[in-house]
Amino acid sequence: MKYVIFEDDKTGLKQPIVFGDHTVHSSINVERCHPVSGGFFMIGKYGTVTTYGTAESLGLQPQDGDDGLLFCVLQNMGTMFFL
Repeated sequence: MKYVIFEDDKTGLKQPIVFGDHTVHSSINVERCHPVSGGFFMIGKYGTVTTYGTAESLGLQPQDGDDGLLFCVLQNMGTMFFL
């Protein structure tokens, strides 16, 4: 799976977007936000999330904390976890 984490230009809210391998990172866009990190991720045996690789089309790499944000998205946690 692929992901891009966007940051809202006004509030700083982080918004992880998860999508399939057939989509190019740079084709994902969120209004009023800019991408801050991206790459690939996998879910481990016990539900752990591991990020790796790069979003070449955006020139971005995973950052510390991306795995935690992705875990929250996959668990349907509220937006308070993305501040």
